[in-house]
Amino acid sequence: MKAPKNWIAALGIGLSLPSTIFAVAWGSMKLVEMGYVSKFWGVTGFLLIICNSLFLLVWNGINKKNRS
Repeated sequence: MKAPKNWIAALGIGLSLPSTIFAVAWGSMKLVEMGYVSKFWGVTGFLLIICNSLFLLVWNGINKKNRS
């Protein structure tokens, strides 16, 4: 079964979400350990990137559901 063309962007973001969470968590942890950013900004950056990914997932799903 093929995914509809209008859901490809949302599907791509959804499938990449676990690796995005891992990579951003690891990257922000390293930045905090090296002293480039404080713990507050490391966690804030992590949450902003993850929330942005979730927003894009929902936005692509809603806005492209009626397009073919």
